[in-house]
Amino acid sequence: MTPASRLTWRFALLPALAAVALTAIMLGGGRRLLHEEITQRALARNQQHADLLAQQLQLSLRDAVGQVRLLARSPLLRPGASLPRVRAELDDLVERSPRFVWVGLVAPDGRVLAGSHGWLEGQSIAQRPVFRDGRDGMLGDVHEAVALTPLLPLAPGSSPELIDIGEPVIDDNGNVVGVVTAHLGLSWVREQLALSLGAAETATAEGLQGLVLTTLGGRSVVSGAAVPAGLPSGLGPPRTWRDADGRPWLLAQSTLRGSAGETPLLPWRAVVLQSEDSALAPLRGLTLSMLAIGIGAALLLGGAGFWASRRLLTPWDPLFDAVLTSPAADGAQVAERVQALVARRDRPTPAERLMGWLARDAGNLRRALDHLPVAIALADRQYRLEYLNPAFTRLLGWTGETTLGHPVVEPLLDTAGREAWARLLLQLQDEPGEFVARLDALTPGGARVAVQIHLVPMYDAPGRPVGALAVLHDLRGGRSDRPHGGTPAPAESTRDELARLSRHLLDQERLTSRKLAHTLHDELGQTIAALRLHWEAYRGGTGPREDLDARIASLVVLANRQVRGVLAELSPPLLGELGLAAALDNEVRQHRSGHGDDGIEALTELQVSDAAQLQRWPADVEYAAFMIAREALLNALRHAGARVIRLGLDGDDEWLELTIDDDGRGFLPGDSQVGLVGMRERALAVDAELHIDAQPGRGTMVALTWTPAGDEPHLSH
Repeated sequence: MTPASRLTWRFALLPALAAVALTAIMLGGGRRLLHEEITQRALARNQQHADLLAQQLQLSLRDAVGQVRLLARSPLLRPGASLPRVRAELDDLVERSPRFVWVGLVAPDGRVLAGSHGWLEGQSIAQRPVFRDGRDGMLGDVHEAVALTPLLPLAPGSSPELIDIGEPVIDDNGNVVGVVTAHLGLSWVREQLALSLGAAETATAEGLQGLVLTTLGGRSVVSGAAVPAGLPSGLGPPRTWRDADGRPWLLAQSTLRGSAGETPLLPWRAVVLQSEDSALAPLRGLTLSMLAIGIGAALLLGGAGFWASRRLLTPWDPLFDAVLTSPAADGAQVAERVQALVARRDRPTPAERLMGWLARDAGNLRRALDHLPVAIALADRQYRLEYLNPAFTRLLGWTGETTLGHPVVEPLLDTAGREAWARLLLQLQDEPGEFVARLDALTPGGARVAVQIHLVPMYDAPGRPVGALAVLHDLRGGRSDRPHGGTPAPAESTRDELARLSRHLLDQERLTSRKLAHTLHDELGQTIAALRLHWEAYRGGTGPREDLDARIASLVVLANRQVRGVLAELSPPLLGELGLAAALDNEVRQHRSGHGDDGIEALTELQVSDAAQLQRWPADVEYAAFMIAREALLNALRHAGARVIRLGLDGDDEWLELTIDDDGRGFLPGDSQVGLVGMRERALAVDAELHIDAQPGRGTMVALTWTPAGDEPHLSH
């Protein structure tokens, strides 16, 4: 397959991949939304099934109790009634309502006077709950049959379960003259289950399963019905539940219920379970349909894309083959092949002629760069190298294979130099943008070559940055690395200062990190640990509460003070809230009548004009002024051996002046110290003017002046 054909297939695959991606997004989002919607609808439907089942069970039990109560009030069951007639009434009730297994009339002494089918007549059931509790009216929960077991048709080895109902027979004087007892079977419960879930085929297809459970013990009222292991014992809202085997179910439960405010007749739970797989079956079908539609659309769009790309790209196949089969690094060869192809055309189209002109110009430019005797490097808009000419390789030994894609000049510098260079690159974003610097560039072997680099930003026609051009000049060739008299060159001096400043900032960062770790672990950590121990003692009541209250309060105050101390190390206290004057006053108070590192006692004073007391300047200006004052103050205490240090602050809306004057040992005007470089950088950052006056043995004076719309900052020393 030729490169042009591969390109055609790539264009053809774009619409197909777009259709696949769109289908995947629709499937993912739609499935998630529909999954939640279908699940909620299924849970609501199952809850309706459970509520209907619970209501039907309550109504059936209430109807059975009502029939027994109505029979107990019949005049036919009063004392002196004909027992055959009574037996006929009992048989009629059992025949009319098959859920009754047996109904009997029991005398006050517990002897059965008459029973349906003639069962248990003459026997005593005085000790059975149905008789004892039936004198006051009762409805008992499910229990195994006792006296009726031999009389009921049963499978071998099985024992029937019954529900007891008892109602007193009362004469005209209100005396209990007998008890009507009845036993309900449980076949009617199974019928109610089937009615509440719908047709058996539909329930099976939907994965529905109904249970009626006793609250105590959680066993099934219907014999033979399996209760899933791990089924929640308490009631709750409808939800998704997993059984012991990990299968998901949609669970809904309800207690027996009747009309509003009616108490459940028995402590039963109606439970409806539905397999989640069965409930989500419509979603799977919809997913498969959408997937089939998406695949069909992808195939259709892919075919259409292939046809369109072949129709559009076939005339350009020779040009694409010329470009795609040439080495990526040999741009001149690509340009020559494109020009040759266009030249062989008898009647080239305007587009082909345009490509020929572009290829000719690109080839000429590439050959010119390759043959320049000066080292040239091109960078993209992220300042990453994308071209080195042969002169660059001859000068420094670096090749395109090892440097392309790296930030410009990064391979030429060590770690400290890269940090300083990163700050210089920011100048490309400001007018005029370009700059010249001197570098001791590293070679692949580790040697250093003195070069001068001229970095110029490049822009397109609308003025958008598109990259940068770097031109390197060899400073060797018999020329000294330093100007006359051994004085450091300006570029070298700037580089050295930036390197020292970078090391100083790294040292400050490490020192701050160590201080913060020490405070958090050795001070604040210990305070919190002690606070925890005292709180546990307070909660456990192992000591006098008054003493513990006082100790806990003092520990909280100490922790608060330590946290404020950490914040003071990280950010100037009071600067943001009260302004520069208050922050300087707080700083001076901390060092007033203090000692320097050499043990000499120093007096620190602050003078603030009335206008500057409550004056606020821009936040960055206040911060820079405060940090310059702190640096100068610490230098005077730690290094200058000063005995008196005076700080002054004056200004209004239109200007600010800060002075720090000490009587320390001073220094030579040519000295370059890291602290001074840091002050200069802070002043430059806010367009302020910084003046430093120092002589050996005569102290040092640092003055910072800022105006909102002044000239370019002037740093004098």
